[in-house]
Amino acid sequence: TAEGGAFMMFFLSANMGVDSFFFLSGFLLSLITLKELRARAGKINVAWAVGLRYLRLTPSLVLAMLVYWQIWPHLAYGPFAKRFQDSIYNRCTSWWWSELTYTMNFTPFDSDKVCMGWTWYLGDDMIFFVIGMIAVPMYYRKRALGWIFIACITAASLGICTWLVGNYHLSTYIFDDHYKEYSYYAYSKPYTRAPAYLIGVGAAWYKDVLDQRGITRETRPNSPAARIGAWVLALLAVGLLVFIGGIVVTDFGSHKNSWGTATSAIYIAFSRPLWALCLAVITLLCGLGYLPAIDAFLSSKVWTPLARLTYGAYLLHPLVIKLAAGTAVQYYTFSVQDMLYHWMGNVVMAFGSSAVLWALIERPVMTFSSAMLKKKPQSAKPSMSMQSVASPLSPMTPAESRTAAAAC
Repeated sequence: TAEGGAFMMFFLSANMGVDSFFFLSGFLLSLITLKELRARAGKINVAWAVGLRYLRLTPSLVLAMLVYWQIWPHLAYGPFAKRFQDSIYNRCTSWWWSELTYTMNFTPFDSDKVCMGWTWYLGDDMIFFVIGMIAVPMYYRKRALGWIFIACITAASLGICTWLVGNYHLSTYIFDDHYKEYSYYAYSKPYTRAPAYLIGVGAAWYKDVLDQRGITRETRPNSPAARIGAWVLALLAVGLLVFIGGIVVTDFGSHKNSWGTATSAIYIAFSRPLWALCLAVITLLCGLGYLPAIDAFLSSKVWTPLARLTYGAYLLHPLVIKLAAGTAVQYYTFSVQDMLYHWMGNVVMAFGSSAVLWALIERPVMTFSSAMLKKKPQSAKPSMSMQSVASPLSPMTPAESRTAAAAC
């Protein structure tokens, strides 16, 4: 059946992309904050950095929410229009404010009641940003303390996630109540998603350790054994990524719900940190110059325009998908060809809308925040790079977008 086929494996593994962004966000925050700390003799204004990040992300979020809440329902027609309108009004009328406070993962606790449910990522990443801004100065002042801090949070998160799976019998199977319960208790909660972000933070620290020891792109071991070892590590990392993305299909199709509680707990709790760890290996190998082809591809300037539009596309692509559903005249029939057509249309519309959002909101806000930074006393302000790495989804300069794409 389609449920147990190869295409379903590809579809199911896509959710790991979220953890790729968490890893990237933690890596960039840690890497650039360390540079800031060294440039300013350990001084950094955390509250100012958090405030600037809020200023950079929130205006676009507000406009997207207003369009979704106040305009989209009036554009719906057909047999599904009433359901579409009610789903928006019931959620946004009661919980619009949780979007603005980035508390949408706790109020409401049920992620199905959030006004724009896909924004749960921003709620988590805001919390992780604050944690990262506490952890990196710890590492700067005393390395061991920083490592202990993120290790304790990671261990606590893994323990909580494992307990939730065991206590509520959660599962990754998406076609029954198992996944509904997983979404309610664990999927979007920051206390289950922190490890991938913190592995990104730790990867930047490990790069810093290598730099301090004089191991850089120019001075790295360059013997045949070193190059072969690097490629073996990279292939193992890629193989593990494929395994993590594909193994879940064994709990679908004719084998649906065949995983026991222990298997589900191991996969749900540890697959995402392992995914981030594999990305860390590839990132560090690219940074050291062992994977030049991959490094050149990911660092290409071609990605710069898309990097600038990523945040807007993230906010707006569900609006495109939901409006298409709200104006449908019959239920969807699924095939690979139909999904490809829908995907292509969604991508074009999402990035086209994102370009408008960037011109109307993101670029002016970047200009305004840059002016604020110039007025802030030099001793207290974070730099442009500091505020821009709040999230890999936030607006970036061209240089930062290439850094984000390569993650090295």
